[in-house]
Amino acid sequence: MATGASCGAHGRGVSASHRNGDRPHAPEIAVLGGMLIDRDAYGSAADSLQATDFSLPAHRLIFQTAGDVVADGGTADVIALGDRLQRTDRLERAGGYDYLAELLDAVPTAANIEHHARIVREQAERRRLASLGRRIAREAEGRRGRNRSHREPCGGALGCCDLEPQW
Repeated sequence: MATGASCGAHGRGVSASHRNGDRPHAPEIAVLGGMLIDRDAYGSAADSLQATDFSLPAHRLIFQTAGDVVADGGTADVIALGDRLQRTDRLERAGGYDYLAELLDAVPTAANIEHHARIVREQAERRRLASLGRRIAREAEGRRGRNRSHREPCGGALGCCDLEPQW
């Protein structure tokens, strides 16, 4: 049986700093732990989240698998998730049984799962916007490099020749 305690979803288990909420993944841990505590919590989180909203691949996998278990009429608890992940040979990628148990232990209650889900969704939106900004910047730089010619004596430093005429 795979345990993955030292590996966890991000190179180690859920540390005390994660439990105290001073890490960027704390809201994700709160959502996943909350859904493991309360059988109705997955539905609350799934109303506003999708697996791709989680930043860590293991967290995406756990959330997606929880959805699969619930869709099949089960509950998203440690045993059901661990069993499904093991049967589909994805338990190690999720951090193992020990990581699932650590997620459960990291959260005292599921009472704030909707709030934590909102934070996870907002963080995902910011990541998507930042990625889009980087892609736009790369595209702009690529076009700028392709558009350089003899008509830019300053090498584009003044920005006077960067725009094409709009007439």
